[in-house]
Amino acid sequence: MASLFPALTAWLAADLLAIRRESRSRSQLVQEQLRFVESRHDELREAYLEQEQRTIELRQRIRRLTILHRTGLLFHATRDPDELIESVLQALIRDLPYDRAMFSFYDAARQVSHDARVRGASAEVAAMARARVMPITDPDSLEGTVFLRGRPLLIPDLNAVWDRLHPLNQQLAAASGANAVVSVPLKVQERVLGALTAERTKAHSLTKDDLEVMTTLSHQVALALANALAYRQVEELNASLEDKVRERTSALEQTNRNLATANVRLHELGHLKSSFVSITSHELRTPMVSIKGYVDNLLDGLAGSLTQKQAHYLARIGKNAERLARMTNDLLDLSTIEAGRIALHFEPLALGEVVDDVVDSLQTLARKKSIAVRNDVPQSLPWVTADRDKLHQVLTNLIQNAIKFTPAGGDIHIKAQAQDDQHMRVWVTDTGCGIPSHDLEKVFEKFYRSQSAPAESKGAGLGLAIVKTLVELQGGRLWATSEVGRGSQFFFTVPIHRPSALGPAAGGRPVRSSTETP
Repeated sequence: MASLFPALTAWLAADLLAIRRESRSRSQLVQEQLRFVESRHDELREAYLEQEQRTIELRQRIRRLTILHRTGLLFHATRDPDELIESVLQALIRDLPYDRAMFSFYDAARQVSHDARVRGASAEVAAMARARVMPITDPDSLEGTVFLRGRPLLIPDLNAVWDRLHPLNQQLAAASGANAVVSVPLKVQERVLGALTAERTKAHSLTKDDLEVMTTLSHQVALALANALAYRQVEELNASLEDKVRERTSALEQTNRNLATANVRLHELGHLKSSFVSITSHELRTPMVSIKGYVDNLLDGLAGSLTQKQAHYLARIGKNAERLARMTNDLLDLSTIEAGRIALHFEPLALGEVVDDVVDSLQTLARKKSIAVRNDVPQSLPWVTADRDKLHQVLTNLIQNAIKFTPAGGDIHIKAQAQDDQHMRVWVTDTGCGIPSHDLEKVFEKFYRSQSAPAESKGAGLGLAIVKTLVELQGGRLWATSEVGRGSQFFFTVPIHRPSALGPAAGGRPVRSSTETP
């Protein structure tokens, strides 16, 4: 037994050693596994924390995008600039959120920032910002970066750039307690309308994310502001136009009242003038006839023989007396027409007979000037409806004018034919001096005398005006064509007679017999 004890002891010692070695090996394995687990745990924890951070950032981004979308819809629905600015500033303070928000207008013509609106600050700070007018001329300054260059600006720590701030901005920042600032321009087609600024009191509390959000927001605000300003301008323009329309309408109404008063007075004066002309013409015609009679008696030798010079002077007196008599008769006719006292006696007439009578009565006058008058009006023409005396006066005046303005050796031609089934057209052609184109329409105006007419042939300028009125009163029309140096053609129409009625067939006038025109 004693011999076995050492052997047993040795075996036990060897076995114990083996167990210890195995235990150490297992302990090392456990330690390695623990270290691996701890390392893996740290990696998972870091991954989890990173995932959580990304989740937070994603939620913040979604929240900001939601706010931007909601505010964008709100901004574009606003038509009033002041209401839009208030909504923007409230959104920056309430939803993003920032400690303070400011909106500033920019006047490019004066290069100044003005009319700033601040929310999130005291009333004193808001009043200070609203009252300031800040010149901006240096594009390299902080303010110039935003307003002149149109670039956004992020200042994480305002103290780091304090010396570069404009004194007015230094004063405002000191009063508001700002330490971090982000400012973005409001641009529409490269035109800077103003700037949008957000502040926080804690330095380094603003990041590039804030700059990105503010930049995105500024695009929406700039478009909405441009639309609101344009809408306000349109409203102001409409208001201004309405005021001007009211003013012009009032002025026009007053003018119309003045014109109505003036028309009444003018009508009264017209009657007075017509009465004066009529009375004067009547009073002048009698002494003119007397003067002409005495002159003719002297020329005929009833008062004794005359010398050649006396006869010449008396002949000149006679011609001027005749001219005055014609002018007096024209004035009397004009006053009668204007007063509406002209009597028209419509009857069926043979146009050829009336033309023959007028031509025969004027042949002596034409022969004195060696002018040939040809009458080519056939007797077979349809009868016309007219006032014989007035038609005779129309033809007499036109042919006399032709004789007066045609030089010796000239030719006058009278023709007529049916213009249509309702009117007869008559025209008188001469080879006289002609009428310039710019005078052609004016020759029918009262008292108009063409400068191209010979001085010895000019009259009062009433003959053609009277003829035009007489033609139109009988349902016809008067016009002329002419070429300077080659002569003129005067046309007029007269209604063709209809057996069913006495009066202008197509002139649109009622038949009158021994009545006065209205």
